[in-house]
Amino acid sequence: MHVTETSFTIGVDLQKLEVFLKNLEELGSCIPDVKEVQVISPEKSIWKLVGKLGPLSKTFALNATLVDVSPGHIRFVGEGDDIILRGVVDLSSESDTSTIINLRLEIETGGGIISRIVDFVIKNKLQEYTTEFKKRLTEKIRAE
Repeated sequence: MHVTETSFTIGVDLQKLEVFLKNLEELGSCIPDVKEVQVISPEKSIWKLVGKLGPLSKTFALNATLVDVSPGHIRFVGEGDDIILRGVVDLSSESDTSTIINLRLEIETGGGIISRIVDFVIKNKLQEYTTEFKKRLTEKIRAE
């Protein structure tokens, strides 16, 4: 199992961020390598992602469920072929205009290319993905 945690501050107030994070299609457009989010219900969605490792790529789908959504807290599970992703997002107000995001991910893979992609992303791309997510998220929320 892979476990990773990251924390960063975004220049958006807590209430706006909480509202935005509940819009799964918009949220998905902020996450690198997410190609599509199909919302089934307020708690269930299907996320299509492309994982890349050098010249190899794999498109896969995660059936995601929001397990717990409460003020300042989101817990979710995504399951697909050869992968289970469990995540927790905790939000806290740093000021009237900024919010701290704490993200913890637990990723189980069944081996194969998915496992190698996850290893590569965690070891080599996590900071880049976090920076890009933060940039996209800030731009989208401020544009509203």
